[in-house]
Amino acid sequence: MGAYTKKEIMETVDKILIDQLAINEESVAPNATLKWDLMADSLDAIEIAIKLEKHFGINITDYQINNMVENTVQDLYDMIGELTS
Repeated sequence: MGAYTKKEIMETVDKILIDQLAINEESVAPNATLKWDLMADSLDAIEIAIKLEKHFGINITDYQINNMVENTVQDLYDMIGELTS
C-alpha cells in the first residue's frame, strides 16, 4: 500500500476527523458514519478532503467528496488506501 501503512492512514484520518469535527477519540470507530454518527456536513467533508489531500499528496474527486458524509470511517480509510497505492 504505497508509502503509507494501514496504521498510518488510520491514525491520520482519525486525527483529521477529531480536529475538524471537534469530537473525542472514542467517537471515531470504523463503522461510524460521518453524517449520522459524527455529525459531519458537506462543508466538513470539503475541509476534511482538503486536509487529506495536503497530508497524503492525493486528489479526491468532487464525486468522492459529495459522497463522503454518507460513508463510514472505514470507507474513508479504504478510499485513502486506494488513492495512495
